[in-house]
Amino acid sequence: MRWTMQYKYDGTIRIYLEGSNEPVLEAKADKLIGGDGITGPPLSAVRGWARSLYLPIPFNKHCKITYDGPNRIETGKFEDCLYYNINYLQYPKGTNLKTFTVSDLKTNSALIDKVQRELLQPEKNRLDIAREIKGGKTVLTPGQSITRDVDGGGAISSLRVKIAGDDIRQALRATVISASFDGKQRVWVPAGEFFGTGLGINAFKGWWRQVNKDGWMNCWWPMPFNSSLKFNMELSHWQTTKIDYATTCYWYAFDGAKNNGQVLPEKVRSKVGLIDVKSDM
Repeated sequence: MRWTMQYKYDGTIRIYLEGSNEPVLEAKADKLIGGDGITGPPLSAVRGWARSLYLPIPFNKHCKITYDGPNRIETGKFEDCLYYNINYLQYPKGTNLKTFTVSDLKTNSALIDKVQRELLQPEKNRLDIAREIKGGKTVLTPGQSITRDVDGGGAISSLRVKIAGDDIRQALRATVISASFDGKQRVWVPAGEFFGTGLGINAFKGWWRQVNKDGWMNCWWPMPFNSSLKFNMELSHWQTTKIDYATTCYWYAFDGAKNNGQVLPEKVRSKVGLIDVKSDM
């Protein structure tokens, strides 16, 4: 389950499972979602404007969630808007799940703590890098681009970029990242959106991406390819922008290895390569 809420948190949330008349969980919205009502960060945390809860709450047949509190439909006030998004996983018919109880939190406290620690250490799950090709920094004018080509099968495992400009928000929007895998373009997106920083440098650390206060933006999402990779950054419009080149890391697979869009398993990795174009600073 992934549960996100925004704007209004004055009300009480109640969760009923398997048709019970008694809620298995009852708490103020800001305590349960993004608070420490049943767990802590990162499974329950505030990120940006939103409060999020990722702790699984399993059930077999039925789940009902209620919210009691001010809402715009009743009051007509914009400040009483309640935005929420609840995602759930539906298992195949016949799957037997243990319905959630509050006592599960205590019983599984050690496992929950372990998961929390692992989620805060994503670097332990990244692909290793063995070779570097040094680079530097450049200044792009509108229409200019930086391109890197890789031959042979593998997967991007790390991408690192720093962009500077008089208006950093516009620079992040005007600098477009594109990538073609096996001759087909699969990525075309402004740099700010690619790294999740949006408009401006908004520092954060996630499982696949991280943005630092000094402007360095990192992505570790594995992007596999069978025969070739073409990576490109282009300043599409606006004014001159300074770019500290991307660090593109990739590992190679054995000759003839194939994949269907998923990262190849450990046993087929043979050689690791790296294109690393860094700041001279």
